[in-house]
Amino acid sequence: MKHETLKDLAQALHKAEMERQPIAPLTDAYPDLTLQDAYAIQWELARQKTKQGSRLRGRKVGFTSPAVQQMLGLNEPGYGYLFDSGAVENLGQVAFDRLMHPKIEAEIAFILRDSLRGPGLTVPDVLSAVAYVAPAFEIIDSRIRDWPIKSADIIADNAAHGLFVIGDKRSGVDNVDLPQAQMQLEKNGAVVATGTGNAVLGNPALSLVWLANKLASEGSKLVEGEIVLTGTLASPLVVSQGDEVRANFGDLGSVSVTFI
Repeated sequence: MKHETLKDLAQALHKAEMERQPIAPLTDAYPDLTLQDAYAIQWELARQKTKQGSRLRGRKVGFTSPAVQQMLGLNEPGYGYLFDSGAVENLGQVAFDRLMHPKIEAEIAFILRDSLRGPGLTVPDVLSAVAYVAPAFEIIDSRIRDWPIKSADIIADNAAHGLFVIGDKRSGVDNVDLPQAQMQLEKNGAVVATGTGNAVLGNPALSLVWLANKLASEGSKLVEGEIVLTGTLASPLVVSQGDEVRANFGDLGSVSVTFI
């Protein structure tokens, strides 16, 4: 696809986000849109956001569930960008009209002490570069109408990333059994879902491995200080105005946000 077309599609997505007006799936007009095209649109979208003052904070990994990958026709996860403009304080509030089709996911976040550049990285390699892990929410959203079911649309739309929340407690990776980490998700005080770390590729650290090696294949890397959201431990939860959502991760701590 021509660069000018990719740039125009990125601008359309950016405008949809700014104006809170979802657009038709990109694949309606461009049915042959490839994943390579989609990541190029995503990169252009990120470039536009940074040009307007947003600062890159890290990456999100999504589609870590085999069932989701099968539904989207993928054979691996996908990634998107995190920006400071999307950061929400733990125990904070989010204006509901800031979003269009929000859902929330409880995740384990990795914060890097050192840079990571693949290829060929393993779990011990990536864990040695992690400063700490923390409980997190990713608030996913879609700038495309009706939550598209085609992977190219979702990836182009920054992998459906909206906002993120990082919990206050920091834990060293040596003190956490990541695959067995327990999570209990509550909405308005009622438990609505549970999950464990092994829901994410068998081990959330493998999500970080995948991302670092994937970026290496594209000539990029993760740098110190970046946040990586590694994937949801339970199905995304639809939220409405007035909802208070909390995820308890036991010894890892908790994370909470309210939609107003």
